[in-house]
Amino acid sequence: MLHIVNGDATLTRLAPTALPGDVLVWRDILVEGPVAPAIAVDELAVRRAPWLARRLGIDHRDYVASGRAQAEGLARAHAQDEIVLWFEQDLFCVANLCHLAAWLARARPRARVSLVFPVEPLGTTAPAALSALFAARQPFTELAIAQAATWWAAYAAPDPTRREARTADPLGFLDTAWRLHLARFPSTGTGLGSIEAAALATLDDAPRAVADAFRDATQDERMRGHGMGDVQFTAYLRALADGDTPLVRMTEEGTVKLTDAGRAVRAGSRDRLDAQPLDWWLGGARLEGRRVPWRWDPATRRLVEAA
Repeated sequence: MLHIVNGDATLTRLAPTALPGDVLVWRDILVEGPVAPAIAVDELAVRRAPWLARRLGIDHRDYVASGRAQAEGLARAHAQDEIVLWFEQDLFCVANLCHLAAWLARARPRARVSLVFPVEPLGTTAPAALSALFAARQPFTELAIAQAATWWAAYAAPDPTRREARTADPLGFLDTAWRLHLARFPSTGTGLGSIEAAALATLDDAPRAVADAFRDATQDERMRGHGMGDVQFTAYLRALADGDTPLVRMTEEGTVKLTDAGRAVRAGSRDRLDAQPLDWWLGGARLEGRRVPWRWDPATRRLVEAA
């Protein structure tokens, strides 16, 4: 039996349960940075490493080594009788889970595949409760794997409008995760994505600790369901601090404050892309410069073609 778990926090909680089998820790952040629809796990890590190093401060060599270890772990999955996937119902985990589903659809290991997919964070769940979740694990059916793999293909595609509507969501969260993903695109009103808007809402003229801004932002409705960590949040703030017209100013002491331009964008009197060009990836879509092909319309909750 092979358990594939969503990070080291879950590994720590899982260790005292003494569940049978080996454990592969999935440490990727596929919700950020460039991705591709069909590429080997270790090759994708090599492609993603430069951007993640520049934008998230992740060590290039460590990330490539982690991708290699994940690929080797998946290779060993063919010798197992069961693969148990431990992921949560948030966008962070869904991106990773659907990437694994794409691998399962291609590799077709003989092992049966099961899924533990709770709403609650696995990394803060008591070991006894994890044992109960394991006992109640559900089959990750061929239909669910196929639809999750299709989600990944749409997520990794350069055009985010090409995902076809599905009559059924076998995981009960794929459609929600897709809306959360699309809401990160520049909005029609301010040019801010949902994460950036939630971040600016926590700031004012006086500097405040980034950790405090992150804590407050996680209480914002726009942040719910993302499963976002502080490393990602800080990367968004750094992006907002880029360029000749930064929307925030950050210090080496770990504080951040709003600028006049940031206040104007937040109020909707100035568009973010007029003030500041983009340099970001959302799935397979590259957002670069002052013009983007799509905007998120909060009223219709859909992407629309940019004017």
